[in-house]
Amino acid sequence: MPVFFIPPENFLPDKVLITGPDVRHITKVLRLGIGDKIKVCDQPGNRYQAKIDVIEKGWVIAGLEPEMLTEYGREPPRQPMITIGQALPKGYKMDLIVQKASELGASELAPLLTQRTLVRLNSKTTSFKIARWQKIAQESAKQSGSRKILHIGNIAGLEEFCSLSAKADLKLILWEEEKLRRLRDVLPKDTSPETITLIIGPEGGLTRQEIGQAQDYGFLPTGLGPRILRVETVALTLLTILQYQYGDLG
Repeated sequence: MPVFFIPPENFLPDKVLITGPDVRHITKVLRLGIGDKIKVCDQPGNRYQAKIDVIEKGWVIAGLEPEMLTEYGREPPRQPMITIGQALPKGYKMDLIVQKASELGASELAPLLTQRTLVRLNSKTTSFKIARWQKIAQESAKQSGSRKILHIGNIAGLEEFCSLSAKADLKLILWEEEKLRRLRDVLPKDTSPETITLIIGPEGGLTRQEIGQAQDYGFLPTGLGPRILRVETVALTLLTILQYQYGDLG
């Protein structure tokens, strides 16, 4: 069952108020009614089970079930906070990247402009794209039962993104020309990093100059082996491995 993310102001002592597009999802898509149960999630990521008490045009009230609060409101499973710097790909590939990054529990995704990025956006197009990607992230989190919604950051240059990632425990930049240092070689085996930052290039890859620039900020160039993956596959592959190794997957 989908999880509905409720803003803090809509949490009452023993009820939640649901408004906006979620009302249509509950009543028209899922076709739920009075007495049916749903899952809701608050901003910190605590999950609760609730029973629909009232349905009106434009809003739904659901009562939190006290006997389920311990089960659904317990401390979320420990997993790393993963930030992705994804160079803007062509077409609608970023839609898929955002959807899968949200499903797989990434915390933030920042679109990047790199030397070989072919996409160029003006201010109006940028605002539209970011809003679109944030909506995709929210819908994906709802469908997958995630506890938090992937945050879409502002479009940034590579150096700006690197400088903002200085404090991450593990910083990796994916480079298809890196043949000696593979992912399995750089992932810590005895400790679990709490914060991980990834940089993924565009279809044409990253330049040697950009790799050096990222290294100056502590990023480790790493490869994924002999296969050349599509740009929309790289983030999915990395997140799956990292969530299996350090998170709640598997």
